[in-house]
Amino acid sequence: MSWKLDIRVVPNARKAGIELVESGLRIKLTVPAVEGKANRALIEFLSGILGVRKSGITIVKGEKSRTKTVVIDTPEPFESLAALVARVQQKN
Repeated sequence: MSWKLDIRVVPNARKAGIELVESGLRIKLTVPAVEGKANRALIEFLSGILGVRKSGITIVKGEKSRTKTVVIDTPEPFESLAALVARVQQKN
């Protein structure tokens, strides 16, 4: 099963985290948006919180933008974005 998510990335944040906002997900990363570091950090962040292999996460749109479209291939479906965020907040 694949999930397609629109994510707003905030690089150089003081603390990494995830929020559900009206436009979708906002993910704060502590790394700068230089030489693909934020993209790699985003994939690692999502991989860690979702329990999905890094190779199962692909940025399909917006590699050089703060607004990205990500496809997540996972055998386990998520009920909704709210359930996803709740799951993440429980782990933090």
